[in-house]
Amino acid sequence: MINNHDPAVVEVKDLSHTYPSGVEALKGVSLCVQQGDVFGIIGQNGCGKTTLVKHFNGLLRPTGGEVRVFGNNSKEKTIAELSADVGFVFQNPDFQLFLTSVEQEINFGPNNIRMPEEERRQIIEQLVSRLGLSERMQSHPFELTRLERKMVSIASVLAMKPRVVVFDEPTTGQDAVQTRAIMELFRDFSRDGHTLIIVSHDMSLIAEYCNRVSVMKGGSVLACDTPRTVFADRSTLTLAGLEPPEITQIAQQARLDQIFLSVSEAFEWIIGEQRSCGPATSGASAADFS
Repeated sequence: MINNHDPAVVEVKDLSHTYPSGVEALKGVSLCVQQGDVFGIIGQNGCGKTTLVKHFNGLLRPTGGEVRVFGNNSKEKTIAELSADVGFVFQNPDFQLFLTSVEQEINFGPNNIRMPEEERRQIIEQLVSRLGLSERMQSHPFELTRLERKMVSIASVLAMKPRVVVFDEPTTGQDAVQTRAIMELFRDFSRDGHTLIIVSHDMSLIAEYCNRVSVMKGGSVLACDTPRTVFADRSTLTLAGLEPPEITQIAQQARLDQIFLSVSEAFEWIIGEQRSCGPATSGASAADFS
């Protein structure tokens, strides 16, 4: 549910988009992303997720309806103007990297918007240290690991200090350790005041890290609410062709009157139950989750 005390940063009203081929990718989409949200967008391939978020920085323009970014109609702003507020990190970092060194990649955006030298230097120093790129600044991007290239693509966007950052399938191709590192990094960015919009097929990550979730199917929004509410609604998820996170499914199969969004949350609940009721009378034990 929308918290009306927080200002809207992206407002989508009855948005439709039809590609030149005639494919109607979005059909009357309305939603609101608020300041400080970590906003997840989920749905099957082809449901319109990426088409939707490309409207937020002007990569696509509405066929009908409107998109407002910090109150400004996107149709009245250039891509450059919108990108100053909304950064976009593509699913494949190789589509975003085009220069011959990591240093050039990260400096490109700030130089392009004529960021003052001292501000640019401070921001980039902080970013490369935080993202583990300090020793790779003179390397060619395609000499790096996939995780390192992902970090370079993230750094190149964040260096421009956008107030909103869109991540399209940010953990694709990463192993479990790399995925966790990326998501914890996003959690840090959120604490720093960034508003994050994450498009992902990974229900567990969306459940654990997002505070609001939009479910899409066939170019429309089926639901938009907190992860706990969205992942408790099996009928809407089934309609969208989605399954809740595994830990949520396990709790539902065990017929527990709880909606868990992460393994750690389930574990904490079990410990609390055992302390209050004793192992013999607890409503669940660790065995229920194995």
